[in-house]
Amino acid sequence: MMPRVKLVSPEDSALLAAVEALEAQIFPDPWSLQSICSAVCNPCTKLYAALTEADTLMGYLFVTQVVDTADIANIAVSPGFRRQGIAADLIWYYLAEMKPVEVFLEVRASNADAISLYRHYGFREVGVRKRFYHDPPEDAIVMKRGE
Repeated sequence: MMPRVKLVSPEDSALLAAVEALEAQIFPDPWSLQSICSAVCNPCTKLYAALTEADTLMGYLFVTQVVDTADIANIAVSPGFRRQGIAADLIWYYLAEMKPVEVFLEVRASNADAISLYRHYGFREVGVRKRFYHDPPEDAIVMKRGE
């Protein structure tokens, strides 16, 4: 199933609530609805949602871009839609739309599937952040795409 990717606006209250619910389902330290809304109101931050034809949230991507340098803050896919290329579609859509020169992200050192996906899109490992993640504690691999 090919998702429809939508740029989420601050007025999309139902979609923002769905992002909050998915955050709470997936992450041990999820963003609050207030944090999500604050991020979406920042002109440098974009939230892309992957939706089914019936507007069910499949996944999302948070990214902050200043001029031509970006930081992917969060990417998540609902458990029921995993291994269907949703994360890849979100990354591809963002890169095609915004055309950043450099993109950075952090990923759990144990998340081999995500690391493989990022490498597929030209990301390479450029550093490690010791004990960056909590619950459970784990290092983050810093990855970069571009110059």
